[in-house]
Order: sequence, then structure tokens, then C-alpha cells
Amino acid sequence: MLVELAAFNVAVATVKEAAKHSGDIMKIFQGMGQMMTQKEKIQKVVSKKGTSDLEAYAAYHEMKEGEREVVEFLKWSGHWPKYLQFCSERRAAEKEQVIEKTRASEKRKAKIKEIILIIVVGISALLAIGIVIGLIATVKAKGKGL
Repeated sequence: MLVELAAFNVAVATVKEAAKHSGDIMKIFQGMGQMMTQKEKIQKVVSKKGTSDLEAYAAYHEMKEGEREVVEFLKWSGHWPKYLQFCSERRAAEKEQVIEKTRASEKRKAKIKEIILIIVVGISALLAIGIVIGLIATVKAKGKGL
């Protein structure tokens, strides 16, 4: 938890410094990407531990304060619309990754079911052939004894 918060704070500082001194949009958005990643990690920890955990609660609110400062800074520096577009594209990419992962999992499950079905049909066919051969042998054996 503290590691994620420290990484979040470093990302906030990176964004602020990049925007103040150089205005380099690449550095700003790299920092924003790191911020978003750490924010998601902190939110996962807080959702697991709940707000009753004092450390999680404090980290969450410190993260929110840092995020508020960066958002305010982005609005004043004119990068806010670009940031919103960045967030939108990142969410879409993450959603696409989840969809692709789900599709791959479903495809693998379907392939396994298909293989199991082929094996079951093969075994059933062999059993059916064995039964037919057994019946033929029984009929021939009884026919010879009459």
C-alpha cells in the first residue's frame, strides 16, 4: 500500500515538474499513466481492506488530494481536454484487453470441449464395434453348436 502511494506521489511530482518547466506533453502523460496505474492499485487495496483500515483510508485520501492538484493544474495549463481524451483511450484499451482475454479463454474452453467430445465419440464408436463383433461371434458360436 505504501509502495503504491509512494509511486503515485512520484508520478504526481513528475507531472507537475514536466508541466511547469518544459510543458513536454509526453512526460506529462507518461506521468499521468503511472498515476492512473498506481491509483487503480490503491483503489483495489482500499476496496479489499475497506475504509476501516486507517492506513488504506489515509493513502486513499492522500491519493485523491494529489489527483485533485494535478487535475487543477491540468485545467489551468490547458492540458485538461487532452487528459480526458487520454483517460478515455486508456479505459477503452483496458476494456479491449479484458474482452480479448475473455475471448481467448472462451475459445480455449470451446476447444477443450471439442476434444472431449471427439474422444467420447471415438470411445463410443469403438465400444459399438466391439459389441457388434461380440454379437456376431456369439451368433456364430451358437450356430455351430446346433
